[in-house]
Amino acid sequence: MNTTIHDHFIAKRLTVKDLAERLDVAPVTVRRWIGAGEAPAHIRIGRIIRFRLEDIEAWEIAALRSSPLPLDDLQSRADHLHNQLGQLRAHSMPAGPPPLSPTEHYWLDEIRGNNGRGGLDAAEEAKGSAGDTD
Repeated sequence: MNTTIHDHFIAKRLTVKDLAERLDVAPVTVRRWIGAGEAPAHIRIGRIIRFRLEDIEAWEIAALRSSPLPLDDLQSRADHLHNQLGQLRAHSMPAGPPPLSPTEHYWLDEIRGNNGRGGLDAAEEAKGSAGDTD
C-alpha cells in the first residue's frame, strides 16, 4: 500500500464537517468559531483544517465547566421551559372550532328554522304538501 505521511495525518483527524455533525451545528458555524478563535485547537495545512479528537474532547469539557448554568439546574430550566411552552399552546390555540361569520350564522339559522321562515324542514313540508294538491 502506497500511503504518504500526509494521507496518514489527514485520516486520523476530524474535518470541519465531522466536528459540525458531532456538535449538531452547521459547518459554517464551526468556520465562524475558527475565525473568532473560539473553536477547538486545530491544524491548518493550506486550506485544509483538521481537529484531533483529544483537542475536541478537552474543548467540550472546558465549555461544560464554563457553562453559565450548573448541570444541576439544567433539568429545572428544561421543566420551566416545557411548562411555558404548554401555557403558550393553551392560550394561542382556540378550544373549539373558529367562530362563525355573519353569513355562516345566517345559513345556520336558516337551516335550523330560526329566521322565522320555518327552516328547511318547513320548506320541505311546504313543497311536499304543494305536490299533494296537484
